Amino acid sequence: MASKRPSHIYVVRHGKAEDEHPGGDGHRALTAAGREQFKAHADQLSDRGRVTAIASSPLVRAVQTAELLAASWRTCQVVVRSELAYELATAAATAALLNELGPGWAIVGHNPSLAEALQKLLRLPALPRLRKGAVVALVRAGTAWQVDWVAAPGRKVERKLE
Repeated sequence: MASKRPSHIYVVRHGKAEDEHPGGDGHRALTAAGREQFKAHADQLSDRGRVTAIASSPLVRAVQTAELLAASWRTCQVVVRSELAYELATAAATAALLNELGPGWAIVGHNPSLAEALQKLLRLPALPRLRKGAVVALVRAGTAWQVDWVAAPGRKVERKLE
């Protein structure tokens, strides 16, 4: 039996991270609680999500989040994309990457660029609230994207962004 082709693309904000790190912002890792919380969250969502690969910001906290997601959702391909780095990410570049990658991918990055990209792609009047560790499942509706579901750690799955 052929497997069902993925229809979603997922936008994921990294989990809870250290406030600071001696090596600078790029070295900030997920806290122990942040790792545990995101792993449990990803495990709970694993039956809702199917990805073929994950694109991640090169910052430590994003790569760690991507690795946890990959383990929970049983994919081994995590690709680092520099355009998702906190200091380089823009709404336009993030939206372009989502359109380039398409369904079957997840991207893991940072705010404000993820929220700004969602605002742009979904034509929202205001920036959506994207909590740490949140996963947004998008589907194509013709040439536009729309939200199928949103889930943040410790919250129920919603049908829309806040």
